[in-house]
Order: sequence, then C-alpha cells, then structure tokens
Amino acid sequence: MQFARSPDSGRADLAIALGFLCLIASMIGRTSSLSGKGTGKIMTQSTITKVTLYFDPFCPWTFIASRWLRTVASKTDIPLEFKPFSMAIKNRSKVVTEQFRSETELSLAALRVVAKIRAVYDDFEANSLVSEFYLRFGEQFHIAEARDGTDLGAILEEFSLKEEILLARDDLALDEVIQESMTEALALVGDDVGVPIIAITSDGSQQGFFGPILCRVPEDSEVLELWSHLVGLSQLGCFFELKRKKFFGPSVA
Repeated sequence: MQFARSPDSGRADLAIALGFLCLIASMIGRTSSLSGKGTGKIMTQSTITKVTLYFDPFCPWTFIASRWLRTVASKTDIPLEFKPFSMAIKNRSKVVTEQFRSETELSLAALRVVAKIRAVYDDFEANSLVSEFYLRFGEQFHIAEARDGTDLGAILEEFSLKEEILLARDDLALDEVIQESMTEALALVGDDVGVPIIAITSDGSQQGFFGPILCRVPEDSEVLELWSHLVGLSQLGCFFELKRKKFFGPSVA
C-alpha cells in the first residue's frame, strides 16, 4: 500500500497533535485536585527512573518512536531500555499476508538475538548492544528499504559478540523468553495492541501505553514537548485513549 507523504503537512499534523495534548495536559492538575482520583503518586521528570520500549524491529512506527525516545533519553538522562515484542508470535494463529509473515519471521530471528544478548551480558552492556543492534537493523530494513535483503548475519558481524549470540537467531527455545517479555508488556496495556509499547517507571511503579504513533521523527524542538505531554497524560487515572485516522504513512528517513 502506498501512502501520500508530505513533510510540511506531517509537521503541521504533529504540531496540531502537540497543541491538543498540551490543552489536555494543562487540565490534569486541576482535574486531579478537584476529583481526588489521580493515580496516588505524581509522576514528574525527576521521579522517572527508567523508560522501557517494547519493540519489534519489523515495525516502522516503532522505529520512529525509538529514535524519538533516544533523543528524549539523551536530553533528560533517563535510562532507555529495549525489550523484545514479536508480531510474528502474536499473530501466529491469525491469517496474514505472506509478506507480513516473511518480514516478521526475519524480525523474530533478530529478536532471538536480542533475547540472547539480554541473557548473556549484564544489564548495562546488554542494553547498549541491543540499542546499537536495533538501530543498525532499522537502518537497513527501514531507511535503506532493504526489507527482503536485510542481512542479519552481516549486521551481527559488525559486533564483537560471543559465538552463542551469533547462533541465537535459529534457537526456537528463545521464543518463550520473548513471549514472557510480551506478556509483561501486554499486562500494562491490554492484549488488543501491537507495538510500540512504552513503560515509564517512577517510584517503583510503572505506567504503560501503546504508542505514540508518529508519522516522522519529531524535530529537536518538539522532542521534549511531546514527552512532557505524554508524562502528564500518563498520570491521569481516568485517561485511556486518543486516536484518529492516519493521514500519512511512516517517514523513517
């Protein structure tokens, strides 16, 4: 399916969305104080200790969100963690197109590598490796548009990984580990979504949500504005969902 892309319209579209989020977020303090039905703990930038992105490398929307979150992390010093979520596993009992099945199975092989890295290395080193591996995969799969020609083996050769990591792509036993990560994510947001799923850890508790779905990577001036609004919305106990039609396809460049 082809999508009409307009960078200028995409910027305007995101600007409108940010304005709407700003309006809602500005009401949160008044609503919570009047009703007394907030989450009980006020989440602020200073109390956030970690952000977790549950990702499938196959998904272009998640790749865009991941690049936005990388910038958020660099500007706020909030640690960004990457955990696997497989659309191939989630849709195994459903009828899907051959292209979808082929691309998500390739992505699943990459996620097995991710799961193995997380099992073999300590948390800090594992997350650093997963972050770089995901970025390199996304550059080939999405930016270079080499969806059928993405060479997982060649990407792995760029990293100095242990031999057991290189063999993980075909280890079906790792699917159980990925499923555990998926179960963890879906417990936060419900079973009727895919990715991206983001979990914000603050004061030992987590708030999770599906999204945001962005048609492009936010510009530098938009990065923290979007982040601030999402943090604000996530602490409003009565807020669940905003959704509208996708006017543009994902622009990953």
